[in-house]
Amino acid sequence: MKRMLLLAPALALALMGCSSTKTEPLPAKPSVPVIVFKTNPEPMLVNQAGDLTATVMVNSDPVKKATVEFEIWEEGNNTPHETIPAQGDDKGHYTVHKSFAKATTYQVTIHTTTEEIHTMPTMNFTVVEAAH
Repeated sequence: MKRMLLLAPALALALMGCSSTKTEPLPAKPSVPVIVFKTNPEPMLVNQAGDLTATVMVNSDPVKKATVEFEIWEEGNNTPHETIPAQGDDKGHYTVHKSFAKATTYQVTIHTTTEEIHTMPTMNFTVVEAAH
């Protein structure tokens, strides 16, 4: 009987050791960049070059090493889209210098690839005739 009393705690400890599981921390979710789009001038003018700029930030910090492309097309038009790589600076600004031949509303999808994630928000901008 004494043997049984001594074996019971040892058996319980052995079983507890077998049933324990290791938990691995879940990988952190990638931070989704915040993209602010603007044109200069606003609105853009027909046949006058201007800048399309996307400012890319994560947690209020500029993203300096992203790949950014602007995919541009006329709103409501099924013509082929034009994709232009943007030039970046050390403040998280990615810019395309371009002119437009037609006064209309355009759409732009800003394809942004960081080390962690790819995002592609779509926004509108307007091109108007220059005032005479």
